[in-house]
Amino acid sequence: MKRAIFLLALVAGTAAAEPAPLVPAACGVRQTLWIEHYAAQLHVPAGKTAAALHDPQQPKMLRMRILNSMLMPSDIPRRWRDALQPVLDAETMRRLRAGYRTLQEGDTVVVTYEPQRGVKLRINERTVADAKGHGAIDALLAAWAHNTPVEQKLAGTVSRNPCA
Repeated sequence: MKRAIFLLALVAGTAAAEPAPLVPAACGVRQTLWIEHYAAQLHVPAGKTAAALHDPQQPKMLRMRILNSMLMPSDIPRRWRDALQPVLDAETMRRLRAGYRTLQEGDTVVVTYEPQRGVKLRINERTVADAKGHGAIDALLAAWAHNTPVEQKLAGTVSRNPCA
């Protein structure tokens, strides 16, 4: 009987420790004229809004599928590099840039954040870079929003790009 109670407690504890499932909050395709560059989905915990992106206590994920690499620059664009260099160590930045240079049509890039683990970037299931804390997420959001408050840019993006 004690063993059964212990197993139930273990299973219940494991289930409680699992993060809430992530669901798409925004979906879209980045294109220039008729060229589709990538399809992206932004995921947040079920029941949360895109505002969870700013919350270091909430997990999140961005999944991008490269649709056409024809017009991709040879290196990470300067705006993104400038945002990430202060929050990533030199080796992580080197791996990130090397991974970017390998991207081609059909590749999937996934950026995940888990509160106790930090940020992880994978290309086709291969981990390319990781970083502790929420700093890389904050830096990416600030660079993406550019001169617009992040909350305003997020609200506009989510309203224009609902997931079907």
